[in-house]
Amino acid sequence: RRRRARGGGGGASDVPAAAVEEVGLGYISPALEGVGEAELWRAMLLKTGTGIVDFLPVKDVRIEDMGTHIWRRMLFVGSGPTSGQVMTQHIYMDQASGEIRFVSVEGSDGDPGVGEEAREEIVNGLLRDPLRIEYYRRDRTSKERLHWSAPLARTAAAIEKTVALARAM
Repeated sequence: RRRRARGGGGGASDVPAAAVEEVGLGYISPALEGVGEAELWRAMLLKTGTGIVDFLPVKDVRIEDMGTHIWRRMLFVGSGPTSGQVMTQHIYMDQASGEIRFVSVEGSDGDPGVGEEAREEIVNGLLRDPLRIEYYRRDRTSKERLHWSAPLARTAAAIEKTVALARAM
């Protein structure tokens, strides 16, 4: 069963682990008004580069354009099980489908050309008619949704920030 959470709540700041409600099988924003699809997509793309620091508690962000995707490495400084861990990702963007896919890479040791992609991916989706944003985790091969333990408040706040940036464009 896909969980649809209500919009709102929280900032992009860190959320205490004891008070965390999880994203689960996904989060869909309420219908978005006062913003165009093109501006919303451009704002969503801000998270694919060094601008991620405005959405997640990370630092030391390094990116490289690999042609078919973006390679990114960053240090997670928020609380929880990934606190203090270096995260390496391949990021794929497809405007036609409205998807930005974040795939973890293991074993890269800071080298953009090395490492193996994980089976799972995080999807930031642009939904149309009505215009909304959805975040969820899924299996890359089967496309089956997977439980995502990310904090719901942080996820909703990231979407709200994306919408605010799009409205300002």
